[in-house]
Amino acid sequence: MNEPNSKPMGGPGGPGGPGGPGGGPPKAGYTEIKPESSYILTETEIHPNGLVIEDGNIPIAAEGKALLMTVDGVVTNITPGIYPGKVVLTVYELSNVPEDQAELSSGDFRTALYVMDGKLVPTGIEQAAGAFETEKQGITDVEYLSEANDMNGIIVGAHDYSETPFEISDSWFSASGSGTSEGRGAVLMTVGKANVKLDGANIWNYGTLSAIVASGESHLEVANSVIYGEKDFSAGKLCPWVLGINGNNRLTNAIDNAKVYYHDSIVVAESWAALSTDSGRGVRLVGENLFSGIGRLEPYEESHAADYTAVPELNGEKYGFYLGNSAIGECGYVNYADGFHNSFRDVTFYAPDYIFILSSGQASIDVEGDSYCHSGRFGILWHKNQGGTVSLKGGKWYAEDALVLAKSYSSTDTAGCFCNVLCDGTDIKLGKGGVLYQLMTSDDMGLTPGQVSVYTVPEIEADLSRVEKLPETYRAQKMEQGFPPFVKYPIYQLDGQEVTVREDEAGFLAAHPDAVPAMYDAPYRIQSSTFTLKNLCTEGDIFNGVYERIQVLDVTLENAVVKGRISSAYTFHVDAAGNPCAPGTTYSKAGKEDEHLGIGRVGNTPAPAINNPVHLTLKSGAQWTPTGTCYLEQLTMDGSAVIHGTVSVDGETVSAPGTYTGNIVVTP
Repeated sequence: MNEPNSKPMGGPGGPGGPGGPGGGPPKAGYTEIKPESSYILTETEIHPNGLVIEDGNIPIAAEGKALLMTVDGVVTNITPGIYPGKVVLTVYELSNVPEDQAELSSGDFRTALYVMDGKLVPTGIEQAAGAFETEKQGITDVEYLSEANDMNGIIVGAHDYSETPFEISDSWFSASGSGTSEGRGAVLMTVGKANVKLDGANIWNYGTLSAIVASGESHLEVANSVIYGEKDFSAGKLCPWVLGINGNNRLTNAIDNAKVYYHDSIVVAESWAALSTDSGRGVRLVGENLFSGIGRLEPYEESHAADYTAVPELNGEKYGFYLGNSAIGECGYVNYADGFHNSFRDVTFYAPDYIFILSSGQASIDVEGDSYCHSGRFGILWHKNQGGTVSLKGGKWYAEDALVLAKSYSSTDTAGCFCNVLCDGTDIKLGKGGVLYQLMTSDDMGLTPGQVSVYTVPEIEADLSRVEKLPETYRAQKMEQGFPPFVKYPIYQLDGQEVTVREDEAGFLAAHPDAVPAMYDAPYRIQSSTFTLKNLCTEGDIFNGVYERIQVLDVTLENAVVKGRISSAYTFHVDAAGNPCAPGTTYSKAGKEDEHLGIGRVGNTPAPAINNPVHLTLKSGAQWTPTGTCYLEQLTMDGSAVIHGTVSVDGETVSAPGTYTGNIVVTP
């Protein structure tokens, strides 16, 4: 099919809307809501000339059955109203997706098509998928149009993995209404050990339902497809607003242990998320030759050409993409890695807020090839991450405020955050914010009950010089006390491994200058974050502004030319005009539409480190031009490195190669 111009875009929303009758409780699966009524059906009814449904006399199915209404073939919520056209009230039984097929997507579903182990399972409402055709190991020409809440289009499951995928090809879907990002109401959901390929699909959604949810241990390939989700602005704010976003639709989501591969496709959500990976254990998402973004999508109109942010093409068709406007709720991220590793090559990503968000465990992302990523605020957000890596190799990036925003420990976000970022040969350009890397005390507020409704700018931001310096930690030793061999042998980290020093410690350090003492009993220290720039030339600032815990920001310039400030800093929240916010200023989930934009919006004043030291290494021909006074705790330069400025260590000017530690001040 592949002809979106011939179909209505996104659906009109339908009677009832999100939260209306039939919405069910917020869990996986579907629960039929049956109001008090004497209009009880035991078998299907057809009303060829239309139907009037009056309040108090709403048709419902007999006990143990479910009821589906279609109006001229469109699945529609059953609510009071006048329905002209051919109305069919179908009595059927819900499809049960066995619990062992998907931990988060088990239960009773109403779905047009249900495939288990490569075979169609009768649902009683197959007509909602149009005049589709079955093929060996697949289906084609599905035409699915639904305006009903919590109505699934296709669920594909399997008890055992098959090397040959079940294919859904050349099909068109338009769905509106409510649903969840765990699968209830999704156009396509894969469960169990299903292996599925979606090829040549057009999905145009409206509302809070997802287009695609991959769960269980399923594998899903999405190729040559256009997927768009339009926001329902009446549905409220569902995403974690303390991430600085405001939306209600994770358009696609991979959970549990699912593996998803998107290529040669367009995936655009108007809010929240385009390519999401959520809680689970082994999720993996890979994207190649992929256009994705947060904003609006439409078939290309020449009269709108001057207003488009980008014009992606697929299957000979051109589309117009408008970058979302965060201030009115068209906001979100392209991809979220929640403890997983996602990979991208030759992709084009646009977002008004974030390209990537990484959270939990060692969440990691790599991007390579001829990729372009454009963000209206921040390129990459880190929070609650414990050692993951973002690797950018080649490609081009633009971020209006900061390329990287890392939120570490705070009294209300005690998970802390330490992460690694590598930019190798990447063309990086910044907007008015002008920050390459911002490490700050978290304003996520822990995302825990009782803390998510309001963020208050703390009193200490009025005078960050009053922050108290925290005590250092100790070198690690064997923890057993009172037995000499376990208390006198220090432990060092060398080449990623722990080494116990049993002989001369000074001699060991002389022979292994890269060894660093391991730490234990460290309630005041967060592991270092690293930022490495290689083989590139860019301008921008790098700041470490944490203050409630000790955390080093390790910066390395390798064959890189950088112009900007690299420094410890006092970091404080600012308003939209860039002025410091008064202590007590609040951002509220219940406040005005754009209050989420205050989360993570900060300014910096370079200052000597308190608990926020910066360690800078320049090597392999690196050049640094400071644009203001900068403060470091440690500076390492090899013989090829150049600093276009003056360096003083504890008041003494230095210029020779080597490693310096102390009160280091660098001026232009």
